[in-house]
Amino acid sequence: MISFVPLPHDSASSFDMQRLIPTLVTASLLLTGPIAPRVVHAAPAAEESFDTLTEQAAEKYSDGDYDGAIALFERAYALDPEPNILFNIGRIYEESGNYEDAIVYYERFISEPQVDLDAKQVALDRRDLAKAVVEIQKKDDEPKPTETTPVETTPVETTPPVETTPEEPPPEEAPPKKPRNVRPVGYALLGTGAAALIGGAVFGGLAKREETNFKTATNRDDAAFAKERGQKLAPAADGLFIAGGILAAAGIVMLLVPQRGKKAERRERAMFVPHASPSQVGFGVTGRF
Repeated sequence: MISFVPLPHDSASSFDMQRLIPTLVTASLLLTGPIAPRVVHAAPAAEESFDTLTEQAAEKYSDGDYDGAIALFERAYALDPEPNILFNIGRIYEESGNYEDAIVYYERFISEPQVDLDAKQVALDRRDLAKAVVEIQKKDDEPKPTETTPVETTPVETTPPVETTPEEPPPEEAPPKKPRNVRPVGYALLGTGAAALIGGAVFGGLAKREETNFKTATNRDDAAFAKERGQKLAPAADGLFIAGGILAAAGIVMLLVPQRGKKAERRERAMFVPHASPSQVGFGVTGRF
């Protein structure tokens, strides 16, 4: 059924009661559906009027003649441009399945300055619904890619050429590499780890303060705010503590390992191993026997 949005009829509206009554009569015809036949007595021919055109349009709609109803509404709008006529035409286009033209008339109705906000919202909802239907129809109309069956080809066997391997010269002995100095890296890791631990301590203190604010909050909003901030700060503090501990332990290990060559590495039996977990950070010493 076609919905009809009545215009406001206060003193500020540009439509008076005499012009609004024919439109409301037309709307009631559209809302009630098919009209019962009635006897029309012959009358002398008269010029077209807004009232007669809207009544004829309602009868055309009831008979299922959507094109005829739209044409009569257009002629009535040419005589008296009431915005409600635009909404009625949009609803007829929507019911006939012509959603693109329905969108055009809904937008024309929305742009009219005489229409109140409630009526504009109704037209806006119907326009958005029509747009969604148009998008779905466009996706359904898109051609689907056709699957092609690949043609199998039989590979032609070819005899690979005989490769002759050139004699390689004996490898030259590479000079022994100098041991790398890892102390600068150890200092950098230790400094970065210390900074991360300090950041973890700062975030931990802030989380502890939010916990205190949560316990001492006098209303629900303050308690919820303190709880939310505490839940964000606590994981950040834990992450910084863990990362800082790992980096600091790795830096300490690099600083404690002495500079040595390959022979010293073979003789070295003890080594430091960093250890980190959510609850503790440190390093251990392992040896070979």
